[in-house]
Amino acid sequence: MAARSRGKVRPNPVGRQRLPRARQPRRAGTRHRRPADVQRRGALRDACGNIGTVTTIDDGLIAIGVVVAAYLWGGIPTAYLAARIVAGIDIRSYGSGNVGASNALVQLGAKAGVAIGLFDLIGKGILPVLLIRALDASLAVQVAAALAAVAGHNWSPYLRFTGGRGVSVAGGVILAFALWHEAAISTILIVALGRLAFKDTGLFTLIAMVALPVTAFSLGALSIADRPLEIVLLSALICAILVAKRLTANWERPTAEQPVIETLLCRILWDRDVRHRQSWTERMPSADASDNDTPAADTSEAADR
Repeated sequence: MAARSRGKVRPNPVGRQRLPRARQPRRAGTRHRRPADVQRRGALRDACGNIGTVTTIDDGLIAIGVVVAAYLWGGIPTAYLAARIVAGIDIRSYGSGNVGASNALVQLGAKAGVAIGLFDLIGKGILPVLLIRALDASLAVQVAAALAAVAGHNWSPYLRFTGGRGVSVAGGVILAFALWHEAAISTILIVALGRLAFKDTGLFTLIAMVALPVTAFSLGALSIADRPLEIVLLSALICAILVAKRLTANWERPTAEQPVIETLLCRILWDRDVRHRQSWTERMPSADASDNDTPAADTSEAADR
């Protein structure tokens, strides 16, 4: 019996070992799915593209949405809202008529003017660019959003596409992109020469606007600073937007008292319709147009942007 058992060993049916059968590779998540479910999943994948692809802010529709959001954010009329709340007036009918920090400084006082200027500089110019950059957006998307914020401030969708001059917002954009050379030149021209020395920023703001793309291009061409093509285009388009705002103003038609060409030249050079600053910055609305509006008493300084 021992020899027979050693010569022929019968397998134990309970502990029988079977070779694993070759299985077809299955996709994750398709186990126990019915064929109809698998077909629906495949159709959805074909319609929506590759499910494994990570959506970024540079994708077409998302990038467009970011630019539109920047425009709507830049279009918030802070000076208009402040004038309504503080003085109960429509700031577009007083002084230069611009919905910006300089006109608010004249009509509402120093505190309100400085607060509005800081909000336009930081809130509209710097923060949107930094936020979009933190979302890992490309430089092109950052530039487009920055330009949209400036355009929104100049042509606010909330005020029938009227607005400010965009100088403060553009200054914030320049700082957000760390364009220190351009920022220094603009500060010297607008603040030191225009505001402090000559008490009239219109002409010096124009010089700073034109110098912005020239400086950016020159710094990049001479390898003094890193100025990629997107930054040069940003500088050129900021200049174009600010000049276009000067020409269109807030859609005021030139008066019949002077030729149209003279009015347009005054707008380009001095950022107003007339040569004399005081007669422009101390304008008041007519009695019919200001039923409930009461202007502020302080009209001692210019409001050119």
